[in-house]
Amino acid sequence: MGAPLPPVADEGNEMLDRVLELAAATGRVPPAEMTTGVAEGMGGVRFGVMTVRTPSATVTVLLTPERVRAWADQLNGLHAQLGTSSLVVPGPGAVPEWKPTHRNDRPGG
Repeated sequence: MGAPLPPVADEGNEMLDRVLELAAATGRVPPAEMTTGVAEGMGGVRFGVMTVRTPSATVTVLLTPERVRAWADQLNGLHAQLGTSSLVVPGPGAVPEWKPTHRNDRPGG
């Protein structure tokens, strides 16, 4: 058996507590944004890049093609649990190429 899974919400995070209280009281949550792209690493290895920005945090992850599919499947499952129709996940080539803005933005740069 693997390591125990973390809770869905970070219990004890005071910032998140306020966000959850707002959501419960108003039915709304502060805006969040997810952006995606493709990065090429050393040796031509390609990764999916996903950045999630919220009022309190920004997280960027690099994902292998298999992990991109696993995350997409998980988001589709969440969407289905909300009682809405399925999400449409873009196929290959639908995500724009990631263009580094600084030399150090590129792995190995």
